Order: sequence, then C-alpha cells, then structure tokens
Amino acid sequence: GVVGLILIIMLTEHCCLLLIDVKRSMPPQTSNAGGGDLGGVQHHAPSWTYGDLARRVLGRSGERMVNTALIFTQFGFCVAYLIFLTQTLRELLPTPLPPPPAWHYVLIPLPVLLPLGMLRSVRSL
Repeated sequence: GVVGLILIIMLTEHCCLLLIDVKRSMPPQTSNAGGGDLGGVQHHAPSWTYGDLARRVLGRSGERMVNTALIFTQFGFCVAYLIFLTQTLRELLPTPLPPPPAWHYVLIPLPVLLPLGMLRSVRSL
C-alpha cells in the first residue's frame, strides 16, 4: 500500500544519493594516449560511468550486470514513451470509422524519433 510505496521511494532516494557520493569520491580517471606505458601522454578521460564503478567494486561481471540493467531500463523507458505517445495521438487526432489499429499511431512520431535516437550526444544539436 501507501506505506510500502513510501518505503520504496525512501530506499530509492538513499541508493541514488549513495551512487552520487561514490562517484564523487572516485579519483579522476586517466588513460594513456598513444598506447600503453610506452611513452604515452597521460590525460583525463571522461568521468566515471556506472559500469566503471561496478567494474572497480565488483569486477567484470559487476560491470556486465550494471550495463545490462541499464540497457533494459532504457529500453523500458522507450517503450513506455511510445505507448504514451500512441495513446495521446489516438485521443487527439480525429478517428475514422472503423478506427485504425494502435500501431498505426506509433508510425506517426517515428520520422522524428528515429533520427534523434541516432545522435550520439545531445550536444551535437
């Protein structure tokens, strides 16, 4: 019920704050530009990802587990967003008789969403 939902919210917030604390406490990543220890120049790599943190704490299997969970989570968000768009478009657009199947409404935003999904970074917009 409501108490369980509140407990889950509190636990989720606590875990998110712990992740942020761990990420901030990690030293900056460095990598060798120029290959290995053969005179390569040290430079700072991008900040730690969740997979990097899991590999540091749990090893390779932890990194795979975290990255797999992230993939499934992002896929779920995308599916939920498409369902939301489909239902919204179905309610907003005039419906002919007989009404078309729901998957027809999924095709409407695809010309916009597919190119946006191909972007590697939002900064390139």
